[in-house]
Amino acid sequence: MSTLATNRMHLRRAPSIGQLMSIHHVDEQTAQRARKAWQTIGNRKQAREAVDAIIGTYGVEHLGVHKRAHEHVYYCNSGDTYAPTVLFTGLRMYVGDYGSLVERNLIREPESQF
Repeated sequence: MSTLATNRMHLRRAPSIGQLMSIHHVDEQTAQRARKAWQTIGNRKQAREAVDAIIGTYGVEHLGVHKRAHEHVYYCNSGDTYAPTVLFTGLRMYVGDYGSLVERNLIREPESQF
């Protein structure tokens, strides 16, 4: 892992154990494991996939770009648009539902590469 990646690891933010436990089937031990995965796995894509596997959701999906943060938003697919799940924006992992972000018009499609 590069020095830059190591230095940025401490900048990653994770929700509290209690917030993670608001997700269906996530107990205290599962919440602790999810936080640890996000804060210790160097590659963000691999960290997102590890959190998905730990909390038992159905894959990590790209939602779009957050209009205010200008960062890509990913979520752990729980199968329900409005069920609490884990979302990722930049270096931040948090609990919420992706349906509300879309409803409030906070997500846009990424700009085309062409």
